[in-house]
Parts: sequence; C-alpha cells; structure tokens
Amino acid sequence: TATLSFPPPASATFMEELAQPSIMKLTLKPRLQEVIFETKAEHANEDLSHEDLVGAIYTEAELRGANMSGSDLRAAIFSRAVMPGVNLEGSDMQNVFMDYVVL
Repeated sequence: TATLSFPPPASATFMEELAQPSIMKLTLKPRLQEVIFETKAEHANEDLSHEDLVGAIYTEAELRGANMSGSDLRAAIFSRAVMPGVNLEGSDMQNVFMDYVVL
C-alpha cells in the first residue's frame, strides 16, 4: 500500500510578506499614500531616500540622478523608466521588476 505525502502548506503569501518590515531593518519615512502609481512622472535629481515604496509603479518615469538610497523598493515596478545615475545603495530591492529601463 502506497501512502501519499504532500509538502507542508506555505507559511505566508507574497502579499503577507510585503506587509512585514524589510529584513534589511531600513529606517523609513512615513508613507503618505497607499498606492504609488507614477506614469511619466518627473523625479530627476529628487531625494527619494528612505521612502516606503513597496509595490510602487513607475512607468516611463524620469528618475535620472534620483536618490533612492535606503528605500524599501520590494515588488516595485520600473517600466521604461529613465534611471541613469540613480542611487540605490542600501535599498531593499527584493522582487523588483525592471522592464526596458535605461540605467
């Protein structure tokens, strides 16, 4: 007689993991809006450091020279974004999606 064995159920879903603080123990500014959807936005040379940008969407955004150091960028989407000179030092970039990005 054969017995079937199944793997244990997952302990957390992807979205539940994003609700948890970053494993990098980042010090972040308070998030001002629930949904961050920036289409063709101009953020060149802006200070976006230490921001909670989990799940943010930047489509065709101008981010040239922006400072995103120490930010939580988990599951953020950068599609056709212009990003040369962006400072990402010390940012949590788990599951970031970059599609046709200019670096």
